[in-house]
Amino acid sequence: MRQRCNDAKCSSYRNYGAKGISVCDEWDSFQRFAEWSLVNGYDKSLTIERIDVTDGYSPDNCTWVDRTEQALNRSTASKIGHYIYQRASGNYSVKVKRKSLGTFKDLDLALLVRDEYLEKVA
Repeated sequence: MRQRCNDAKCSSYRNYGAKGISVCDEWDSFQRFAEWSLVNGYDKSLTIERIDVTDGYSPDNCTWVDRTEQALNRSTASKIGHYIYQRASGNYSVKVKRKSLGTFKDLDLALLVRDEYLEKVA
């Protein structure tokens, strides 16, 4: 995370640091990052994901997801359109064309919000 945001020699830098993606000051302390991680569902099989892909790494913009869900966050998946994924907290986040429509406790409500939005913009 830090390397791809801060090290111009890193092969991923062009997709992160060069685009203005950074790591928040709070996570300069590994202990604070570790504490946040444990409280927010960290497991060694998960990867960190930014909820808003245009914003940096921070407690309010990150969650832990499995690699399948992480793949939805890539620019190629974002071009496809809309998706709903379950966050480590158990809540469901809805994204349409990189726009977050919110996080919901109930999958049916998340689907309803997504479908209503798509009808409105169609």
